[in-house]
Amino acid sequence: MASVEFVLVDDAPGTAVRRALGGDESYAAVSGRDSSELELHSLKKHHHFHQAETTSIQHGAIRYNHMPVLRTPHLLLIPATPATLSAELVSPSALGESLGVDVAPSWPPELYDADAVRWTLSSLESGACPPDWCLYYFAEYADPPRRAILIGVGGFKGGPTDDGTVEIGYGVVPEFRRRGYAREAVDGFVGWAFEDDRVSRVIAHTLTHLAPSIAVLTSAEFTYVGPHADAGEPDAIQYELTRDAYALTRERRAPFTVTTLYIPAT
Repeated sequence: MASVEFVLVDDAPGTAVRRALGGDESYAAVSGRDSSELELHSLKKHHHFHQAETTSIQHGAIRYNHMPVLRTPHLLLIPATPATLSAELVSPSALGESLGVDVAPSWPPELYDADAVRWTLSSLESGACPPDWCLYYFAEYADPPRRAILIGVGGFKGGPTDDGTVEIGYGVVPEFRRRGYAREAVDGFVGWAFEDDRVSRVIAHTLTHLAPSIAVLTSAEFTYVGPHADAGEPDAIQYELTRDAYALTRERRAPFTVTTLYIPAT
């Protein structure tokens, strides 16, 4: 499946992608500004999402890093940036303004607190967690002029390890559960991950008493590995999905497309 890459010349709070790949037009909306003032350049189409030559580009005097926005049938999976995370530490409404979306009333999702936001912000700023292998916001998609609604969070805990492993996580606010959104996000993440030839397996950790989380992983055809202490969770259990298992189940998964944005390097 093809991806269209864009240059996004403003990553200030208020900037947001309002339409993911899939229509004849793609655009960005900027709160407090005329969207025509936003410089948005279509670059090229390609069929390989993880290409070393597209990790950054030079545009004038500014270097831009790439940031993929994944679209599944009902969701936009939007990578966090230092700007959005800083806004989130202020308030949910500031986060919504930063992303150009509405925010579910019960935000944030369970187990996603200010410490998690600060850890992610630090990891992004230090380069320990690249933007495409870090936190993503889940927004329930809406056709303009309606605004998407922020309903969950998840993503990766870093890029592929030396043995080809990446780890995912996910969480959805209570009023948007039981709609298949966590599973749909997981399908997007594993599809994105296995487009990278370095990835041999995707893992996830959960706890034995979190039946809904376990149900998402089993539904997504992850295999139980066994007890595996996670950082801060000595009672965690691990599930995995290998590349071979993914290939056998790919046709049963939610489809996804990718729009790659280029944001100013910090």
